[in-house]
Amino acid sequence: MSATGASERGPAPELELERPIDADWLALREPADTRARDAAAGTLLPALLARWEPALAPRVLDLGSGTGANLRWLAPRLPRPEAQHWLLLDHDQHLLDRGADLDRGLSTTPVRADVTELPGVLAASGPVDLVTAAALLDLLTLEELGAVVSAVVAAGTPALFSLTVDGGVTLDPPDPGDSRLGTAFDAHQRRGGRLGPRAGEVGAGLFRARGWRVVEAPTPWELSSGDEPALVEAWSQGWAGAAVEHDPDLGADADGWLARRREQASTGLGVVVGHVDLLALPPE
Repeated sequence: MSATGASERGPAPELELERPIDADWLALREPADTRARDAAAGTLLPALLARWEPALAPRVLDLGSGTGANLRWLAPRLPRPEAQHWLLLDHDQHLLDRGADLDRGLSTTPVRADVTELPGVLAASGPVDLVTAAALLDLLTLEELGAVVSAVVAAGTPALFSLTVDGGVTLDPPDPGDSRLGTAFDAHQRRGGRLGPRAGEVGAGLFRARGWRVVEAPTPWELSSGDEPALVEAWSQGWAGAAVEHDPDLGADADGWLARRREQASTGLGVVVGHVDLLALPPE
């Protein structure tokens, strides 16, 4: 599993996990991800580094690594980036190949696997100093997230999970279609038992139930059509497309909503998409 939930997928054909994720979409969203994570870094990274005791060559396991955006953001902010070794786990070989083309000064090992295979990957890879993922947890079911938490707890390593959608979406100016499409979109995020916007809360609860300390920080996207027209357009299509995929009767409503939003984008459309980052730390 890779990348993000339906709220940020782009057009509806990319929404299902079984379908290939558009690498161009991942590149389009990366600047917004970076801004959001930078805003929370002052809360999360000091808490991590205060407890982190990595080996001389830190080993990081990145779940749903995609094209390497998480590595690009996090590696320079951790100690000894030149000595780090990253295990890049993703089920999509195409994305792993794109990540392998990164211009970087640290070593990596691609691992083609699903997050449900995390216990076996950890057993085979040997000790790691950090487990991390970006824009992943909202795609998981309760069973899948529970397996991830259990594997991390068994390994006894800190974990940093970033950019999990929390269900908050605010558009400026508002539109009468926002509510109906938003309700259908929220239902789509929970398709197939996925946790969707509950994933951050549920994940934090699972770790706390094991006696772990959890630090949370909001990491919302704050988008403007004047600054990022392509991203706002792609997000709008994906949001409306997910709503229609859940309720096909909304097709005409979605078309009208998109037409109005495109017109507003020429003069200024603001979008805030809520996310949360959480850091899980073993008991002292």
